[in-house]
Amino acid sequence: MAHYSLRDNPFTADPADRVAKVEDVRSYSTADIIQMVIDEGSTLNRADIEGAVKSFFEKCAKVVSEGGNLNTELVSTSLSISGVFENADDSFDPKRHTLKINATAGSALKDALKKVKLTKVAAASTDPNIVSVADKVTGAVDGDIKAGSVIKLSGNRLKFDASDNEQGVFIIGKDGEKRHLAVIENIPSSVVVLLPADLAAGEVSLELRTKMTASQDKGKKLKCARYGKSLSIIA
Repeated sequence: MAHYSLRDNPFTADPADRVAKVEDVRSYSTADIIQMVIDEGSTLNRADIEGAVKSFFEKCAKVVSEGGNLNTELVSTSLSISGVFENADDSFDPKRHTLKINATAGSALKDALKKVKLTKVAAASTDPNIVSVADKVTGAVDGDIKAGSVIKLSGNRLKFDASDNEQGVFIIGKDGEKRHLAVIENIPSSVVVLLPADLAAGEVSLELRTKMTASQDKGKKLKCARYGKSLSIIA
């Protein structure tokens, strides 16, 4: 069973269309596959299977290293060269050309693909999420914040581009909103910033805004995470 979700399509201008993303995929190592063979009651012991698999991999690698192509039930390969050759007398230069290996599914994997059952699931969130806010000066967590203090936000996907004034940590109160002054730590799971000293006392909201994507690339869409618990600025 394979799970997939639908997400915004970044490659078109149509706001309605979506692209699919396969979710919750487990990866299986060679050791995992060997264990599956053993669990099914193989007459071979682990050492025998590991030796046979290792020998198979080594021979496949030898074929490719000698310029050959693989054509197995699992995978088929071919070699190609990218880059421009200046004329008919030019030769391969690793500084200008790249030797590549191309791989396609073999007959066994193609047959397996036909048997995959797909189930649509809700897309996992890519938005930032604040789990807790701590005042590093007073030690308070999820409560009062001292104006001009250093605060730590913990959560998920919190990293932002500090050079972009649209991104960062914002305190929103009765006197409007103010952005952090300096960044001390800025990673996906934790952000530590210095707050302005002139924040007005009283109840406030805290927002983290970022354009970073799940792969930590700089995107174009601004995403906001407003902290769900009540916070107050104290003098």
